[in-house]
Amino acid sequence: MRYPLLPALLCALMTTALTAHSATYKYTDENGETVYSQSPPPSGAQGAEKLKTPQRRSANDSTGQKTKDAAAAFNERREERKTAEEDQKKMQKAEADRKKQCEQMRQDVETLTTKPVVRRASEDGGEPAVLTAEEREAEVKELRESLKKNCK
Repeated sequence: MRYPLLPALLCALMTTALTAHSATYKYTDENGETVYSQSPPPSGAQGAEKLKTPQRRSANDSTGQKTKDAAAAFNERREERKTAEEDQKKMQKAEADRKKQCEQMRQDVETLTTKPVVRRASEDGGEPAVLTAEEREAEVKELRESLKKNCK
């Protein structure tokens, strides 16, 4: 024989084809248990019924494309939601930073208006310089304008 595996291959293919299209039965046996089988139920079985089996779809069926389209749409919506959540977090962080800056400006105004002597560190790293009354007034005016504009 030239092809010794050919008969075995044909038998396997036929068995697969037959089982793919065989019916499935559901019934209750004499012990009261539900049985699912590919062979018909015995004559005394209760509640015997033939179940519908899903039919195979052909390769040229459009459901594969529909599934791909649905998956792509799902992924797109998920990315949009993720982007929206990231934007929301950025906005919340920006708002928290703005509130923190506003609170700091309020504290600076309080310090400039209530403390008799206010010192500021020098830019060159030397000794802190005491602010004059004019410098304090100018700084208070600038801070209040900034508070009015940015911290409503």
